[in-house]
Amino acid sequence: MDLFSVYFMQQQLANLTEETEQEQVEVLLARLLQALLGPHQLHIWRVAMHMGKTKLAATVAIDPQGWHQQRIEDMDGDQLLTPVDSPDWYELALYEQHNVARGGDNGSEHRLIPVFGIHGISCLIELHLAKRLETEQMALLNQAIRLVGNHLDLLEDAQHDTLTGLYNRKTFDRYFSQLLQWEANPDSGGHPNKRRQTRPDSHCWLGIIDIDHFKRVNDEFGHLYGDEVLLLTSRLLQRSFRFCDRLYRFGGEEFVIVLNPTDEQSAHEVFERFRVEMQKATFPQVGQVTVSIGYTRIHAGHTASAVLGEADEALYFAKDNGRNQLWNYETLVTEGKITPKETITQIDLY
Repeated sequence: MDLFSVYFMQQQLANLTEETEQEQVEVLLARLLQALLGPHQLHIWRVAMHMGKTKLAATVAIDPQGWHQQRIEDMDGDQLLTPVDSPDWYELALYEQHNVARGGDNGSEHRLIPVFGIHGISCLIELHLAKRLETEQMALLNQAIRLVGNHLDLLEDAQHDTLTGLYNRKTFDRYFSQLLQWEANPDSGGHPNKRRQTRPDSHCWLGIIDIDHFKRVNDEFGHLYGDEVLLLTSRLLQRSFRFCDRLYRFGGEEFVIVLNPTDEQSAHEVFERFRVEMQKATFPQVGQVTVSIGYTRIHAGHTASAVLGEADEALYFAKDNGRNQLWNYETLVTEGKITPKETITQIDLY
């Protein structure tokens, strides 16, 4: 690389490390690689967990047809790549954390580069190049990618709960504010799963999951086993929900789930499936642990506190009526089991 290219790379990396969302980091990384290397094709594969399995999601792609960018929330499961079902080099790059390169005709090169840090691999870069990278180019590229991996590690620490690895409350507040804007303006272009919005019965949902008698677990077995219950619960959550659903730990034994657009029956079924899986699981030393769940539909114009308040009402009904239950706020209101809460909208705040 010439001096100008090195300077350009430094400037772009400086811009990249100012971003606080992985989505934008991936976009800037793709633009940097496009400018420096001019690949025929480029993919940024996000590593995602879907129903407990490691998948790859193409969030950014450049090909002869142009530039393609897609949010994780906009994808279906069948759009994900399963490494073990793909050419063996995807699996090698992902699990062995190695650069993998294969030469083609006329000196061309097809290369996979993992982006990783102390938390593991964040994404894979796939490049189709007209000519093979020189040693000096590869050395500079590796340094740049190392910086990107370190930055993604910092984002991981800032946005996730330390014990469980799920998103934290601060991340929820930022994301949910965006989600409410999307719900209010579904044609704005940023709405998750926009093409699903044509279905009138498809909505986003919020559920609060609370571990039953968690204080008793800590009192009888100690906080070490209590932490293990939280950790194993988070793993079961990751196996039970889709890659596009958002999983949060709010502190203590409380978890919040934001479901991407789906119909009411499907929302009920996925929460009920998790409740049953928790009931069937055996926790070391502790034995059986159950959860109570309350959930509600996310309405355009409501505030985060209003939506959380409705789900909390349903949760407390489950707790007060025997625990290890699942209740929908709207169902409880319709059946007259609870009095509807006074709804606070975003307009009311002004």
